[in-house]
Amino acid sequence: MGQHILDSTFDAIFGLNLAWEINYCNKAGCDLLGYSATELIGRNYKEFFKDCENQGFENIVETLLFNESLKPIRTDYINKEKKRRAASIQYSPIKDQNGKISGISSIVRLVSQYEKANSKAQALLETAPDAMVIVNKAGEIVLINAQTEKLFGYKKEELLGKEVELLIPDKFLKYHRANRSKYTSKPKTRNMGQGMELYGKKKSGKNFPVEISLSPLETEEGMLVSAAIRDITKRKKVEKELEKYNQQLQNKNKELEQFAYIASHDLQEPLRNVLSFTGLLKENYSTELDEMGLKFMYFITEATTRMSLLIKGLLDYSRIGSNTKLESVDCNVVLAMVQDDFDPLIKETNAVIKVSELPIIWGYEVEIKLLFQNLIGNAIKFRDPNRPAEISVSASKEEGDWKFCVSDNGIGISPEYKEKIFIIYQRLHAGKDYEGTGIGLAHCRKIVDLHGGKIWMESELGKGSKFYFTIHEITSA
Repeated sequence: MGQHILDSTFDAIFGLNLAWEINYCNKAGCDLLGYSATELIGRNYKEFFKDCENQGFENIVETLLFNESLKPIRTDYINKEKKRRAASIQYSPIKDQNGKISGISSIVRLVSQYEKANSKAQALLETAPDAMVIVNKAGEIVLINAQTEKLFGYKKEELLGKEVELLIPDKFLKYHRANRSKYTSKPKTRNMGQGMELYGKKKSGKNFPVEISLSPLETEEGMLVSAAIRDITKRKKVEKELEKYNQQLQNKNKELEQFAYIASHDLQEPLRNVLSFTGLLKENYSTELDEMGLKFMYFITEATTRMSLLIKGLLDYSRIGSNTKLESVDCNVVLAMVQDDFDPLIKETNAVIKVSELPIIWGYEVEIKLLFQNLIGNAIKFRDPNRPAEISVSASKEEGDWKFCVSDNGIGISPEYKEKIFIIYQRLHAGKDYEGTGIGLAHCRKIVDLHGGKIWMESELGKGSKFYFTIHEITSA
């Protein structure tokens, strides 16, 4: 009777001694391996079954000897046709009349394709950085990963088989159910909730902002939907802080625009009057002024003209980045335009400009051109009088940014001034030696800041300077 029962079961059953030699197998065991009982008795069990989970056959024996239970082990077996298949095996001790372990029983159950796919899917889910929830067509949760437990505060057994709406705030339930039906009728990979706020609900009832990506999965058991769920609480906090900062920045920009208007009108107007009346004095009364009077008039004209240039420079500085848009900028084309602008000066000073292959970036073209104009213009202006200016422009990719270098062989700058030179109206040389307002490098810093980069200088007196700046690689998307 006992033998009949064992032979009628669907599970393959093997009896083994402690050396893993087969001393019994039922009909299902013979069918599983494709051998007769006579062919199997006395052969070693390890010929057919592999240790896929690295449990170690010796460890299995040792565990059973200490009366410790073993959970089912996933493994592979090889049948008579040399085909490899998956199985789940439960090992148990066989004891004699004195309770001493004399052998091992092995109950083998085939692993279905669904179970194998489920196992692989679970392994993949656990490697995902996001909470992964797989739902069937009825909206029931069939698989989750550890991140889901951590994010929502549920244990796996509390979620499997439950409706996915368990993880959704009450106020979104009606919307979600309606859209779940639409999605399952026409499934496709997409980000969920574009243009709207999405929230998840923890076991505690707390709602939190999420980002969700959906993907359909075709299986033998029907279509499943994979949802990758990311907690964006920190991002939302940063976005609010940025929004607040941007509002403050907009307010400051408006104040700056108002100041720029005053600078371009209210301050320029009296300066134009002074220049106009100084011109009239010179034209109508120059014969009545002595040498000292003419000298004073010259000083007034010079000072007023310089003041006008300073105000214009300030106005230009305030306008950087306004009324413009991000676009694709070919730096090679920009450099060609800059060289054309400087062509007369280049020929006059015998300057040499070498430009390496430059990138196409996403930025503000007018400002990028002004940046190169200022750096190359300074390199020509502050050249060593004993040799022609040699200027080189190059770029390299570094950690997601483009790093540019404009180097020259000019007079150089003392290291203590490496920060001062980028401050507005800071000049290192007297106006009689070098023309300018001292605002060019301040323009450069503001333009680089506008592109999310930084600018710095390396220099040695008498040997030249290298100006480096980075442009953050923004994409158009």
